[in-house]
Amino acid sequence: FNLISLETFPDEFSAIILYLLFIAIIFFSPIGSNSPIPSILIFVQFKAFHCNSISSFLYADILSVQFLSYGMDKIKNDIVKILIEVLNPVGIYERSDAKVREQEGMERYKGFIGEPFDTNVEIIENGVKYIVDVKDGQKTGFFLDQKNNRAAIHKICSGKKVLDCFTHT
Repeated sequence: FNLISLETFPDEFSAIILYLLFIAIIFFSPIGSNSPIPSILIFVQFKAFHCNSISSFLYADILSVQFLSYGMDKIKNDIVKILIEVLNPVGIYERSDAKVREQEGMERYKGFIGEPFDTNVEIIENGVKYIVDVKDGQKTGFFLDQKNNRAAIHKICSGKKVLDCFTHT
């Protein structure tokens, strides 16, 4: 990722976003990896800060973002600018199509931020390759909360063909 300083984004809001982003990158980076960023990076989940309205996931070099509240939608451009500066993704796809947006008087939306790209992204999780569909997959593309279940079944079924009906897009 790009190394930037707070001088690039001097305001307090940007400093908070950068701080959360860098903590997440450090937390989710695999130990012993050659890459500072894993193929799946959950990096802006504000649930710990009682703000469930922003989600942003980096799958390989494609960013999937979701803005669910009116307040976060109003500062979406600022957040996206920071994410682009730090992560330099090949493409960004917005998945703000959850029904909860209608409760705040907003339309549901999904589409490219910037230039179009192939929305099927290959990732590797626990040594297994998956294709994540950021356009039409689950929420922002993948059932990330099922990582441990996929790892557990991998131990049982290693080397066998398995039909995954519940933990994959």
